[in-house]
Amino acid sequence: RMGYSDIDIDLGVNIVRFDGRVILRDDNMHQIIEHTDTKPGLYGAVEYDIPASQFYFKSTATYVLDNNSEFSKARFMMGWRANSGIQLEVGYQTYQAKWNDYKNTDGLINFEGLYTGMRFNF
Repeated sequence: RMGYSDIDIDLGVNIVRFDGRVILRDDNMHQIIEHTDTKPGLYGAVEYDIPASQFYFKSTATYVLDNNSEFSKARFMMGWRANSGIQLEVGYQTYQAKWNDYKNTDGLINFEGLYTGMRFNF
């Protein structure tokens, strides 16, 4: 973790666990693709603490590439930290899974939208 003034930069490697299935269905096909795997992923975060306040801006991203498949997750948020350890944040997040020719199937799944969160740091 590198810190410059009120900006923190965090770079590293995450371990990402996939455990789930995708069901593909139309008039001519019904296919279930199950996938369980653990892969290393690149991680990065940048946080800016607003001086003389308890507010901050932060963005995080994770990216996993495996053969013809990729997974990415990103968040952009604004938060507030109380002295008591409570942390509130609001932001925008996106998750994307993309695969090419996995069990003879190509696909793209994308989830995105606003979110709110609360944590207690102790």
